[in-house]
Amino acid sequence: FPSTMMLGSTTGKPLFYDAKSQTLFTREETLHMGPEAAPSDYPINVTPGPDILVNPNIDKGAQILPNVEFDGSGNFVITWTDDEGADGSGEGVYAREFNFDSTPANNEFQINKVTKGDQGTSTVHVNSDGDYSIIWRDANETDGDQFGVYMRQFVKGGTPKADDVLVPQTTSGRQMAPSVSGDPGGKIIAGWSGPDDGAGRGTWVRLFDA
Repeated sequence: FPSTMMLGSTTGKPLFYDAKSQTLFTREETLHMGPEAAPSDYPINVTPGPDILVNPNIDKGAQILPNVEFDGSGNFVITWTDDEGADGSGEGVYAREFNFDSTPANNEFQINKVTKGDQGTSTVHVNSDGDYSIIWRDANETDGDQFGVYMRQFVKGGTPKADDVLVPQTTSGRQMAPSVSGDPGGKIIAGWSGPDDGAGRGTWVRLFDA
């Protein structure tokens, strides 16, 4: 996994440098490209971008557990857990969009519509057009029994496509540690740790159409 994100000195677009393999590559490349294989217009001298405060308007308590992903143009979405009750009750899930040059595209905004209790440990999947899905763990028995996993989809710009969606069909016990990804055709795959698979806790996935 890339250890450092940098901005190309000539393009301003994000580049990644993996210190272990000494590889420089772009978000669009599916295979790591070594410096010796870089195309002639690939920026050789890159400089690290500045640290960016993601949550300037939510500045009370801990803002933790960030997760970030790019779209096909280098814009990116970051999601995280607010640990101080900014949504009115316990933990809450927030996100913010950024342009390819790391400038903010909007302010922080709340993801979870259901706010009672704790919602957190969110992850995000962004498709090539900039629409995105955010998944999280709900710890308030909203699904009827202990922890649950929920997801919400957004169009680029932050407008929700729908309300919170319960991800697992089986809701007994604790569903937690969620993760989300997708394919180029628009399907979304959600994963989580769930109850008994016959030998203790199991790992589960479920497919959704975007």
